[in-house]
Amino acid sequence: MTTPWGVLDQLQSWAAVLGDHIDKLDLTPEQRLQSKKQQVQKWQRYTEPGDELEPTASSPMKRSSRNLSDDLENGDDDDSPLPEAVLTTNLGLDIVVVVTKTDYMSTLEKEQDYRDEHFDFMQQWVRRFCLQYGAALFYTSAKEDKNCDLLYKYLTHRIYALPFRTPALIVEKDAVLIPAGWDSMKKISILYENMQSCKPDDYYRDIIVQPATRK
Repeated sequence: MTTPWGVLDQLQSWAAVLGDHIDKLDLTPEQRLQSKKQQVQKWQRYTEPGDELEPTASSPMKRSSRNLSDDLENGDDDDSPLPEAVLTTNLGLDIVVVVTKTDYMSTLEKEQDYRDEHFDFMQQWVRRFCLQYGAALFYTSAKEDKNCDLLYKYLTHRIYALPFRTPALIVEKDAVLIPAGWDSMKKISILYENMQSCKPDDYYRDIIVQPATRK
């Protein structure tokens, strides 16, 4: 967050590096397809913590992204279409986008005259990127101890299928937490209401401008 004007460029650059690396891996077409199908399944089966149904004879348990390993191993298929803009670039692996040093937001407000609409504009662009790649999103601050422990728990959840019972957090602008499978363009559009001097599709660097360097 110390260089917010470069956030989108950095995300796109690293996504390209990751995509190039995956293309060079010695994987069969079947392995690549299976990996992509698993990402689709994980997204479709995300369930808000607390929304799962208790297993009964008449009401089977609703699948949750918090306990996907058995379903994925069994190869259960779900042919329902993905929501708008989701996984349009499917690399076939879990991705977590981490925006660090969010405590610097207060400095941006004081020194660069940033307002809430700047942070909302930035967040909606980052969230749209996350939708495209099926990624989770964490805003963290080690200095203020925000979301660092939750990020660790989420990583172990995705790697080892351990439980993760924290819902999406979007109220505090410096502590955003969005698990993969929760977000949508409709939810992102809520941020548009606060944008008075810019539009959602404005070029990122036209709104989040890099300050001139002093010689």
